Amino acid sequence: MRNLLVLIGLLVQVHALFGQQRLRFDIEGAGGSMIYLANYDGNRLYYADSVKADAQGTAVFAPKQAYPAGMYAVLIGSKRFDVLVTEPEVHMSTQAADPVGALRVLESEENRLYHVERPALERDPQATRGALLALADAHPGTLAAALIRLGVEPDLGSTASLDSAALADRRREHYWDHADLTDPRMARVPQFQNRLDAFATLLSKDPVAAARQLDGLIERSAGDLRTFLVNWAVTWYSYGTSDESASIFVHLAERHVCTGPRGTRGEPWLPKEKWDGICAKAASKSHVVIGNVARDLKLCDTSGTQWTSLHAMPQSCVVVVFWSPHCGHCKQSLPLMHEKYIDEWKNMDVGVYAVGDARDQTLYADWKSFIREHALSWVNVGIPASVYGQWKANPSSVVPRLTDQASMRYTETWDANNTPTFYVLDKERRILARPHSIAEVMRAIERYTVKE
Repeated sequence: MRNLLVLIGLLVQVHALFGQQRLRFDIEGAGGSMIYLANYDGNRLYYADSVKADAQGTAVFAPKQAYPAGMYAVLIGSKRFDVLVTEPEVHMSTQAADPVGALRVLESEENRLYHVERPALERDPQATRGALLALADAHPGTLAAALIRLGVEPDLGSTASLDSAALADRRREHYWDHADLTDPRMARVPQFQNRLDAFATLLSKDPVAAARQLDGLIERSAGDLRTFLVNWAVTWYSYGTSDESASIFVHLAERHVCTGPRGTRGEPWLPKEKWDGICAKAASKSHVVIGNVARDLKLCDTSGTQWTSLHAMPQSCVVVVFWSPHCGHCKQSLPLMHEKYIDEWKNMDVGVYAVGDARDQTLYADWKSFIREHALSWVNVGIPASVYGQWKANPSSVVPRLTDQASMRYTETWDANNTPTFYVLDKERRILARPHSIAEVMRAIERYTVKE
């Protein structure tokens, strides 16, 4: 039955698409002014059209092809009011000095419902959630009804016995109860974007769980709204600076966007340059995000002859540290870290794969000297200056005979341009954490060993 009602609403849009659409706004005090129409894409406004009001302040928009259904803003100088555009005829009046307060709906079921009936019900102290839903149900298929339903908070039932974590779970579970996630018009109203931004604050702090919750939302959507949701989620997390944001970004990109051959764009995502960049960024970060299997490293010891694979380390947990003998913080941290390794970590079946920067002769000499001075007995590896020079002069003499290209470019493939950089890996060599200090390394190890 609901599908039939939605179909009826869509037929109204089809009529608008192929019939002549006419939006008339009588604006007192705007005679001879330019009036602009802007469409919402999420909660951002973009120019759609403009007309010059006549001497009496009447502005008429009559496009050759109907505007896409959604919410629009009518701009009068620095002021504006919103209008729902889904019908062939819309007629509204207002005043330039106070366009929202003076707004009157003369012809438009959608705008009468949204600007008159909805606010009246919301101002009624006796009105209930059920009354708002009943108002929406009485106008099936309309955008106004969809917006009313979107704004009604779900019934969470009894929450008195729930702790904060359980309450958050229930809120996430029911957050979209009244929203139609298959309605493409939701991508063109700010209320949906605003609700999405609030939903992001409810996601689990665990990046794996948060990614799963976002997958659930995206997979409930369809068509244009699914595209909008993927765009929102991937863009939101692509700008994040935390390790958790990077993990969620890579998951979303790989699952929903970069599904073509070798991780390229699957669907024809546009603009092409943006999404090609998204896929390239996801590919570069995929092996260094929490929850993913780390890329193997095969580097050699101080002699330049013995090559050791990270994945071949026998311990059930491995700490990877990238450091430089010319890094002051590294020189302070590594001896303390080695004490932890000798006193505690070895007995916990924790290994250390320490990658030192030795790519020129000075670094190489200082690397070996520091290891000897502090008797660092864990696995010490790097790219000695002689090996690095050999690789630069004749790459095939090193790759793939002794190691691989990713290992020789470890600062890029492991996002280790800054030192020290730490990773903690489990027995499958999945990344458990990217700590920023020895204390954080220890906490990650303790969490893992207790869990095991």
